[in-house]
Amino acid sequence: MSSYSEHTIIILIFNTLSSLLTGIHARLYQELLHHVLLCQRHTETFSGQSELLSQIETYLKSDKTQPLIIHGDVGCGKSAAAAMCAKLCDKVLPQSACVVRFVGASPESATLNRVLRSVCEQICYLYGEHISIAAKVIKLEESSVATSNPHKSTQLGVN
Repeated sequence: MSSYSEHTIIILIFNTLSSLLTGIHARLYQELLHHVLLCQRHTETFSGQSELLSQIETYLKSDKTQPLIIHGDVGCGKSAAAAMCAKLCDKVLPQSACVVRFVGASPESATLNRVLRSVCEQICYLYGEHISIAAKVIKLEESSVATSNPHKSTQLGVN
């Protein structure tokens, strides 16, 4: 099946499901759809960076619990690398959920607070909790951010 027809089928399925949702669930659903389609586009056009992909796969297979940070200059391929990371998650950790956001790619990812809320809503949904709980989590996170240690992470640079 061509990627165009797969893309069209995905959109049709998501649009049908979207019509069944209301309120906050519809907003989260639209946000997830937007980022899933972006992720798919990035993986279709990704090339090279085999060393980076190997490092990401090694990280995913490891017992590390700290965040993975992908950083680099504007236009160097960070978004494509993040998309490939999500694709590798599906391969390496098939029983795990992968939460992906491309910061600034949608109104709901325009600010860090909105990204945090959206991610928390998705996690609540994945664990069977009502997504309104995310607002409470964000308030707790905002109070603890000042005490967190940003230096405890695995960082991979994209060239």
